[in-house]
Amino acid sequence: MKTRKTNALRLLVAVGALTAATAIALPALSDTKPTFGTIPEDAWLEDGTFDADRAPDYIVAWARDGSEAGYVAAADILVENDEDAAIPVVNDELNLVGHMVPGKGFIAVGTPFDSVEKLPVTVYHGQADGTVKATTIEP
Repeated sequence: MKTRKTNALRLLVAVGALTAATAIALPALSDTKPTFGTIPEDAWLEDGTFDADRAPDYIVAWARDGSEAGYVAAADILVENDEDAAIPVVNDELNLVGHMVPGKGFIAVGTPFDSVEKLPVTVYHGQADGTVKATTIEP
């Protein structure tokens, strides 16, 4: 009986400590808002490399007509990734509004990828060494 009470007390103390730690940490996390915008000119360094720390968290994505479609996470485009993968595009509330699709550009939510014709698209890929590789995909 004493062991059960001791274990229950330990569990209660552990849960209380976790709850207190969470209560302290959550306000700090909720105050952190992502940044949105274009890649600043000073992010491109003289040696041709790119300083990802100077980029906003979410970078403007352009629609096929040249209008602003939304934002792509810098983490999705400033690292090496699958060149055939669609990249999510969100609004400033982080709601999904579409995808950047290789060879097709921006496609809005609800539009089947296959229904959009291909066009030449230049995709910029961040490399592990800090450089950026530009690839133009022809239809």
